[in-house]
Amino acid sequence: MDMFEIISGAGDDSIRVQASNATIDSGAGNDVIDVDGQANVVAGEGDDVVFTYGHSTVDGGAGNDHIHTYDHSTVTGGDGDDYISTYAYSSVSGRNGNDILTTYDNSTLDGGAGDDSLRAYDHANLSGGAGNDFISAYDHAVVDAGTGDDTVRTYSHATVSAGAGDDHVDLRLFRHR
Repeated sequence: MDMFEIISGAGDDSIRVQASNATIDSGAGNDVIDVDGQANVVAGEGDDVVFTYGHSTVDGGAGNDHIHTYDHSTVTGGDGDDYISTYAYSSVSGRNGNDILTTYDNSTLDGGAGDDSLRAYDHANLSGGAGNDFISAYDHAVVDAGTGDDTVRTYSHATVSAGAGDDHVDLRLFRHR
C-alpha cells in the first residue's frame, strides 16, 4: 500500500499525488491540490482548488475554495464563500460563508451560516442552516431549510421543513409516461 505525507508551508503550492493513501497539509496560500486515490487533505488558509477521487476527507480551511470530490467523501468548506461539488455517498458542510454545494447520489449537504445554494440529485438530505438559502433537490430528498428567507424547490418524493422566515416552497412531482 502506497502512503504519502506532504506538508508544505505558506505560499501558492501545486500538489499532485497518485497514490492509494495520501495525507496533505498545504498550509497557507492559494494552493492547487489534485489527488488520485484515498486522501486526507487540509488545504489551509487561502483560496484553494482541491480535487480528490475516492474515499477522501477534505478541510478547505479559511478562504474561497473550490473543492471537487468523487465517491465516499467528507468535505468541510470552512470560513469563506466556497464551491463544493461531490459525487456519491458524501457528507458536505459549507460552514460560514455564502457557499454553493452540489452533490449527486446518497449524500448529505449542510450549508451552515450564510446565504447558501444547495443542489442535490437522488437520495439526499439537505440543511440550509442560518441565512437566506436556495435549495433544489431532485428525487427522494429530505430538506430542512433552517432559519432565514429561503427558496426551496423539490422534484419527486420530498419531505420539506421550511423553518423560520418568509420562505417560498415549490414541490413538483414528475410523472412517468
